[in-house]
Amino acid sequence: MLFAATGIIIVMFISLFGWGALVNRFTRYPSQNFAVIMTVGLGVIVFFGGVLNLLHIAYGWAFDILIIGGIVLTVCLSLNTFRPIVPQDKNEWLYVIVLGLVIAVIMGFTMETQLPPQAFNFHDDLEKYFSYPVRMLQTGTLFGSPLNSIGYETLGGQAVLHGLILNHFPIPYINGADAIFGLFLCLILSVSMVPRRLTFLPIALISPLMVFSINPQYVNVSALYFGSAFMMAAILLFSQKDENANEGKLKSSATRSGESSVPKKQGHSSSRSRTPQKATGNAIATEFNLPPPMSAGLIYAALLALKSSFLFFPALHIILFCITLAVFGVGIRRLIRWGLSAGIMTLLFLSPWLLLHLPNYMHWSPAPTQNTDVAYYDEHLNLFSLDPLFYGASFANYTFLALATVLPIVVIFLWKRKARVFFNSAYLAGVVASATTIIISYLLIVSLGVRISDYAGSLRYTVPFLIAGAPVIMTLSCLAVQRENAIKFTIPSITALLLLELLIIVSFSQSLINRVQQASQSGNILAFSKFATTQRYLEYNDEVLHGNVRSEIAEAQKHIPAGQAFVAWVSAPFYFDYRRNVIFDVNPGGLETPWAYMPQAKYFIIQYKGFAVRPIVRYYEELHYRGRQYNAERCLAFMRSIIELNQNSDELFNDGKIVVFRTK
Repeated sequence: MLFAATGIIIVMFISLFGWGALVNRFTRYPSQNFAVIMTVGLGVIVFFGGVLNLLHIAYGWAFDILIIGGIVLTVCLSLNTFRPIVPQDKNEWLYVIVLGLVIAVIMGFTMETQLPPQAFNFHDDLEKYFSYPVRMLQTGTLFGSPLNSIGYETLGGQAVLHGLILNHFPIPYINGADAIFGLFLCLILSVSMVPRRLTFLPIALISPLMVFSINPQYVNVSALYFGSAFMMAAILLFSQKDENANEGKLKSSATRSGESSVPKKQGHSSSRSRTPQKATGNAIATEFNLPPPMSAGLIYAALLALKSSFLFFPALHIILFCITLAVFGVGIRRLIRWGLSAGIMTLLFLSPWLLLHLPNYMHWSPAPTQNTDVAYYDEHLNLFSLDPLFYGASFANYTFLALATVLPIVVIFLWKRKARVFFNSAYLAGVVASATTIIISYLLIVSLGVRISDYAGSLRYTVPFLIAGAPVIMTLSCLAVQRENAIKFTIPSITALLLLELLIIVSFSQSLINRVQQASQSGNILAFSKFATTQRYLEYNDEVLHGNVRSEIAEAQKHIPAGQAFVAWVSAPFYFDYRRNVIFDVNPGGLETPWAYMPQAKYFIIQYKGFAVRPIVRYYEELHYRGRQYNAERCLAFMRSIIELNQNSDELFNDGKIVVFRTK
């Protein structure tokens, strides 16, 4: 399986590179970073996934055509222009071998323990996320039920990526999408901007180690590393000066050789892309090429299609980028034109997903007022708390990570002002804006904890931001210090940054050791480790994935006539035959959507007993949490409706766990 997974990754990378190269053809300032190009290609796949779902043709054959099409594009577009970058000398070979071994060890261990894992989240995964790609591949669309969370928690981008796996492999391998391919994409993105020189090897080695060591608080197969990968690509795309200038001589070397110290502009030239020169002492503002709106739009749209909580990144990133560039001397009118173009492109590539869920959005109604008579549990936020979190590590670990991400940028920013060469480094605007986006997103999401679920739960939503920001931004900071030879103490500055990165790795070392041990012993890295490693939990997962649950679900569905619609709330809905019946599957996340309503259906399949069935007392307990109260109220109301309907119905099947009935 290790060799098969490696081959599939190579095929996928070739296909993604083809789609990304096609986008590069249409941009005025194409990216030169191969990893960014592949990530843009992944954004193209997510966009076309939305189109296929909107047209109700998102079947396996359609996704195969997309993959084959990308391979053909790679051959056609790169046949005359692209050449494999082979190391030129012994130092480059040593760099590639050492860095490649580190990444290979990380990926080898991950694939050995997580492809497939022995356990998934018995609620989020088995009850919710698994059913989305199954429905899509069977019916050609994700749309179908107003009682699940599709269109609310996620628009369906992750289901498309899961569908690529499920199209050819059994459902337990669905974990290979994010935990394997997404992680690998993050690893190569984190080092893609580093020049292949032996002197840069320490900088390159620390980046993938940081990506792997940061506790991901892995809870389900939802987008985690894919979200980080798209954010990394956005950071690199918006910092292309940093990315490309390293390929030539350092600025100081060019100056000493009599060449201009101003980096040459890449891509097509245009008078409209020139930034007016501004003098500040001896510093002169240089030309700055803005990121291609098409590429930025694809990345932003893919993020939003993956998970709704990623909205913070594109919203803040584009605004802060424009503000930072305005401070760095780029014209306001030019920034407004670019910002509007990027925004329009984002909406364009997101539009298939929005149109897909438009029928549900049309039923949007204001949420009812919550019960204010309930006594809430007191929660206090301490960003520097060292107390272990339920999902691993501590608040102090992640707060330190967020601060460490922005600290190098603050130092460089202040130095630029003091040295009166502020406008001469407009290429740093992307890095500055990205670092600011990461820390603001972290503080905003955590502070909203009591509105989401709780503070510890909301911290989980910040982890993809931190995994994306810390390695890439700190690496770009090291490269900026190296290039800007005017900094008086270059080596001490880089050493300090590297030590800061090592300190981050050390701070997560205990949680990393625990994660490795859990993966080796229990075959999963689920962050609720005490529960996920129990024998009963592992046995339940084995029963669902390899036992009799499939036949139990199929037997229940047989008692409903083919073609008849039914409402279903069971623990493993992905075993339903979505082609046989119109199925309105239910999950708690769907019940709290603003458009949730009971559809017209006479038949119901309800699981009332089993390991994964939530006891009713749990919903009453969650009424005391501000962020969970509304969901608990909606779930209790739905359960009362089912009980009332069942009292006036004909029972068609009951095996002691699942009941099938028809209302009169």
